Amino acid sequence: MPTPSFYNTGTATVAASGTAVTGQGTAWLNSIRPGDLFGTHKGSGVRIASVDSNTSLTLAYAWLGGAQTTAAYEIGITPDTARMQETTRQLLELLTNGNLAALANLTSAANKLPYYTGAGVAALTDFTPAARGLLDDANAAAMRTTLGLGTAAVLDSGTSGATVPVLNGAQSNWASNQRFNRGVSVGVDEWSNFWSPGFSHLATTIGYLGSNGANALGMYSNGYRNSSAGWTSLGIGGSTAAAAIEVLPTGRISFKASASVSGVAPDEGAYLVPYSPIDSSFVVGTLSLTGASRGVGLGGRMVQTSLEFVGTGYHHMVYNPNGQVGGITSSGTATQFVTSSDETLKDFIGQYDAADAIAIIRADPVRDFTWKKTGEYAVGWGAQTSYALSPDLASKGGWQDPVTGEDWVEGGVRWIDPNGNPTVEGAEGAVKIEAAYQTWGVDQGKRTPYLWAATSWLLDKIDELEARIAALEG
Repeated sequence: MPTPSFYNTGTATVAASGTAVTGQGTAWLNSIRPGDLFGTHKGSGVRIASVDSNTSLTLAYAWLGGAQTTAAYEIGITPDTARMQETTRQLLELLTNGNLAALANLTSAANKLPYYTGAGVAALTDFTPAARGLLDDANAAAMRTTLGLGTAAVLDSGTSGATVPVLNGAQSNWASNQRFNRGVSVGVDEWSNFWSPGFSHLATTIGYLGSNGANALGMYSNGYRNSSAGWTSLGIGGSTAAAAIEVLPTGRISFKASASVSGVAPDEGAYLVPYSPIDSSFVVGTLSLTGASRGVGLGGRMVQTSLEFVGTGYHHMVYNPNGQVGGITSSGTATQFVTSSDETLKDFIGQYDAADAIAIIRADPVRDFTWKKTGEYAVGWGAQTSYALSPDLASKGGWQDPVTGEDWVEGGVRWIDPNGNPTVEGAEGAVKIEAAYQTWGVDQGKRTPYLWAATSWLLDKIDELEARIAALEG
């Protein structure tokens, strides 16, 4: 029995310029599919975007045939070959957006989690057993138990009752054995006068460290008040009204700019912090996790940067004797890892031959392997094999001179003087230089041009084959 080319059971209602179609006595779910054409009874149909129920359709475009109510209609059934071609086109479009390629270029490993760092750019981050143990907790209470937090984690702060103490200038009282106040110290104030125990400005000073914080060293129990009205436990004064170096009661060490320097506020500069919620122990400028200011932070496990604008700006630049050769930039929504590709620095030869790209891809297949040190299974390439095919695919390793980077032999030794000139063992100031092994490496991004050229050729072939199929079916 031949497949019907149209469906017209029941009646249909649709408003002028509408996209919602309501059926009466229809059974659309089992008979109609997205891509069929509603309204062929008017001569030309509108593509159906979705079949919502047996009596409800949604059109992809506005209905141009005029309003009709419980009237006869016709739906043209789209042939399966046309559906297949459209589905193939959509699939190819999805496959070329870079997301799958970005994931495919990653080397999987234990306790690693893939994530996107930008459009079509992916990376791996640590996903430790501790993190997994926290994520599988059912609620916040279970998470606190996993983290080892006690009941204090859910208490409010305050100055009395069942609260966490607020350590401020005011006396806080609980029970008689839980009394908190300012503490007691004895010292000499900034004018070398003796003050009674408990006074908030007790200090020892060397030189004059008055309210302007200039030309002196002061150590305070509760700080001195500098020109910016901030309390400092240790201040080394500068030549102006702002201390050049300050140690705050929180443990933060600030290296502050002089107020007399044009365009630089006293609170800008660099500082060290023993602990920071932004994970940076050394900060230059004013680091902000919301991008409110400009700064750079260096911590024990990461480097953080922030810019105060949403346009494209550099967070990191890489230079060599040829000038800038790369960097890391951010825009309003993404991060880019930039390699120098300025056309003004290039002499283009022509379009790269896709056959050469395909030959390289075939000659350097992806292989699975296990790492000798850990036994972990992985998939990827071998740098030596890739380098033999094209030095562009891998970075050369092996035994090298750690000073010059030149190839050397295992066990190689030479001697240099304090100025870096060759000398002999035993000479005054002679420094021993020994060969060091540099691991071979693979830059996954270097393979993109070859994949791009091969993919372009494949897309041309797909277009050619689709045209031939259409001609044969026509």
